[in-house]
Amino acid sequence: MKSNKKQAARVRPKHVPQRTCIGCRQVGGKRGLIRIVRTADGVVIDPTGKQAGRGAYLHNSRSCW
Repeated sequence: MKSNKKQAARVRPKHVPQRTCIGCRQVGGKRGLIRIVRTADGVVIDPTGKQAGRGAYLHNSRSCW
């Protein structure tokens, strides 16, 4: 039987995807940024983060927009 200490030591921290804000160039967690996407109709906000098209990320800050 394995000890709980050995199992706990093997637990890795969860990977957080990193993205760069195109407004301020700071790197941050993907969930903390807003994704915008270029579509045939123009640039739109992608609230799901899964829309097709070329995407970029911005902070939800007026200075980054």
